[in-house]
Amino acid sequence: MSRPNSRQQRLSEWFERLADGQHTNLCEAIEVLADDLHWLCRLADTPQDPQWHVEGNVFIHTQMVLDELYKILASKAFTREETLLLVLAVILHDIAKPETTRNKEINGIDRVVASGHEELGMAYLAPRIAHWPLPHRLKKHLLGLVGAHQKPKLLVVKDGARHDYFNLARQAPLYLFYYLELADIRGRVCDCLSTQIEM
Repeated sequence: MSRPNSRQQRLSEWFERLADGQHTNLCEAIEVLADDLHWLCRLADTPQDPQWHVEGNVFIHTQMVLDELYKILASKAFTREETLLLVLAVILHDIAKPETTRNKEINGIDRVVASGHEELGMAYLAPRIAHWPLPHRLKKHLLGLVGAHQKPKLLVVKDGARHDYFNLARQAPLYLFYYLELADIRGRVCDCLSTQIEM
């Protein structure tokens, strides 16, 4: 069997296990996906703002989000496709932070920001997941979830218009955005965690 076919088979088998509800962790995900997605290997070296992420770097945060997602998956009835989508979206949601993270002075305070990481993450992923053994619809939704994972909270905070939600729904089902955002918020350490969830 040729190397590309072997690679496709490994991905397919891993996706099947994730869809079946088998737990993974970020170390395993990096091992499986790093050939396609080199930026995953840099998450542990990427700092985050201590006000919003006391837990530390992007690797720690992403693993915490994955842990929170599995709690959500255990408490709700999700299809195999939904399970797979949410797990992959969590693993990949901050993949562009290694490229976008920088220090910025805000109101006289030195902060760590990663402006534009959603859009860059989607752009980075699009050509690299094209060969993945997934239906086109799932790849489209995965890109949508990664590329707009912070928008649901922003729409709520800014009292977004109805058409803004319709536009978001074109990228992926809104309820998947909700659960991704919930896991993302729970998977961090910050003083205003309960307030963030209530938003």
